Amino acid sequence: MENYFKEGGADVPMLDFNSKSGNMIIRGRSFPEDSVGVYLPVLDWIDLYIAFPADFTLLQFDLDYFNSSTYKAFLNILLKLEKLMGSDKKVKVEWLYHERDIDMKAAGEEFEELVDIPFSFRVK
Repeated sequence: MENYFKEGGADVPMLDFNSKSGNMIIRGRSFPEDSVGVYLPVLDWIDLYIAFPADFTLLQFDLDYFNSSTYKAFLNILLKLEKLMGSDKKVKVEWLYHERDIDMKAAGEEFEELVDIPFSFRVK
């Protein structure tokens, strides 16, 4: 299976999804005009990944900002990865945030409440 990589821009985060290692990174800012166009390929990739996942999947969110349409895309990503929790595979989310950015930390905590995936929070 091919890895998925897209360089980030001013309003789109860097997306680096590695099928062999199971490491997935979303880094930067996300407020695209067409969030469906940005994240639909990621969701399709995850559908393929779930069929043959790594033993351990780590999804790292390293964000400075995201908008409400991105929120929905992130939730869909998490819901797809949650399907692995019932298998013998392990999934973890690492949520990075700036120490003073309580809104970003709270957003991660909200996602943690919505899915059955363990989260860890780290100040960057």
